[in-house]
Amino acid sequence: MSTGAHLAADTSMGAVTLNVADLDTMTAYHRDGVGLTVLEQTGPKVTLGRPGRPVVVLVRTPEPRYASPGEAGLFHTDILLDTEAALAAALDERGLTREPIGDARVGHIHLSVGDVATARDFYATRLGFDVTLALGDQAVFVSAGGYHHHMAMNVWKSGGAGRRQQTLGLGRVDIEVLSDDDVGELTERMRHYRIPIQDDGATVRFEDPWANTVRLSTASHPKGTESSPNSVIGPDAL
Repeated sequence: MSTGAHLAADTSMGAVTLNVADLDTMTAYHRDGVGLTVLEQTGPKVTLGRPGRPVVVLVRTPEPRYASPGEAGLFHTDILLDTEAALAAALDERGLTREPIGDARVGHIHLSVGDVATARDFYATRLGFDVTLALGDQAVFVSAGGYHHHMAMNVWKSGGAGRRQQTLGLGRVDIEVLSDDDVGELTERMRHYRIPIQDDGATVRFEDPWANTVRLSTASHPKGTESSPNSVIGPDAL
C-alpha cells in the first residue's frame, strides 16, 4: 500500500470525550456556559451537543487524578458555533441561561505532547493529516481538506513528556469520515505501521505515542461548513 495516503477531504472531528471529577459542574458549564444541549445522561456519562450531533461526552472518573504539570494530554478543545448569536449566547457576561441557538461541532483539538517530530510523524505521515503550519520544534498544526487545522500538537507545557497515565482530562479523540472505505483504508494504514488497533466492525481505535486514544468512525450526521469563525475554547483542566 502507499504510505503517502491522506485522510479524505471531508474528514471532520467528532465528539471529544473528557474524564471529569465533578460531572454536575462540568455538565452545567457545557450546557449553560457553552450553550450545548444535554442529549443523553446515563449513569456516569453525559453527552451534550445538538440533536443528531454529539459534541462533548463527559465521563465521571471514579478515582480522579489531575494531570501533573508537564504531562501529555489535552491543551484545549475548540467548539464551533455557526452563528454570531450562538456565540453571543455562550459568552453572555450576565450568566443567563438561554435556549441553544444554531449548530455546534468540534472545530479542532489541541494536544500537549512530548515532542513535535514524533507528533508530526504519527498524525501526518501515519494517520494521514496534512501539515498546515509548523512552528519549528514547538508546535505543528494538521488538517484534512484544506481546513486551517483539525488538530494541533505542542510542547509548550509538556516537552519530553512520556505516555499518559489515567488522569482527568482527555478521554478520547473522535475523527469522522464519510465512508466505510475511508475507515478500511486507515485501518490498513495502521496495520502497515504496526500500530495496535481495536476494530469492532463499526469503529477503529488506536493510541498515539502518548497514549491518547483516537477513534475513527463514519459520520452519523450531515457535514456543515468548516469555516465558521464563531468558537468557544473549552477548559483544559477539569
